[in-house]
Amino acid sequence: MSGKDTQESQSPISNVSSRQFLAVLLFGGLGILALAFAYIGLAKSGVLQNINSSYLDLSFGFLAYFIFLMVVSIVIMRSRDSAWSDIGIRRCDPALLLNAGFLALLWVGISSAIYAAAGIWEIALAEGANMIAPFRSDTALIVGLLILAGPVAAIVEEIVFRGMLYGWLRRRLGVTVAAIVSALIFTSAHFYIFVAGIAAALEMTVLAILLALLYELSRSLWPSIFCHALNNLLLLSLYLYRG
Repeated sequence: MSGKDTQESQSPISNVSSRQFLAVLLFGGLGILALAFAYIGLAKSGVLQNINSSYLDLSFGFLAYFIFLMVVSIVIMRSRDSAWSDIGIRRCDPALLLNAGFLALLWVGISSAIYAAAGIWEIALAEGANMIAPFRSDTALIVGLLILAGPVAAIVEEIVFRGMLYGWLRRRLGVTVAAIVSALIFTSAHFYIFVAGIAAALEMTVLAILLALLYELSRSLWPSIFCHALNNLLLLSLYLYRG
């Protein structure tokens, strides 16, 4: 059986129930809130005063993603009817990974051309460079940022936003509406993007729709994870180069 035939024979995307999805949102959100209060409490007590704030930012990011990944794991393990494969963690045709990588390269080129035509490409690069400037003081910080924004963010966000959210919406609203709604929620969750303007928010929304369609095509999250991670790493590389 060819890779294409295998892909087509796989079950429909996501059987995540409303209870499972709400559990991930509730306990994941509570976990992030508890983590934030813990950091605030430690900061007020003076425990963190001698630690570089960029290291604190990185550690918070890693822990936040870890919390959501653990919540998803627990929800899946406690369900007799769900498995990781049900939210897209399954094998896919290797050709789809290559296509996903090409899409990431293509999208960075297209978005760069659009920004340049709108006269905001240099502004976007400058803002990105300023955002990561505090991490440039230490090689360990840069490596940590690349790991966090690349594979870690891509894996956790694709599981939550595509594997669970898009899959849950798709069963109720259909492919088109689910892709758009999940993309809008994905962009809103990255609230800092609105500081860069409407163009940046629109670009992220369209990318999120493309990631949902990658998942739809492949029935696997790995192509969207690869595309997401590569896109983030390419942008970070541009910001580092600009800085």
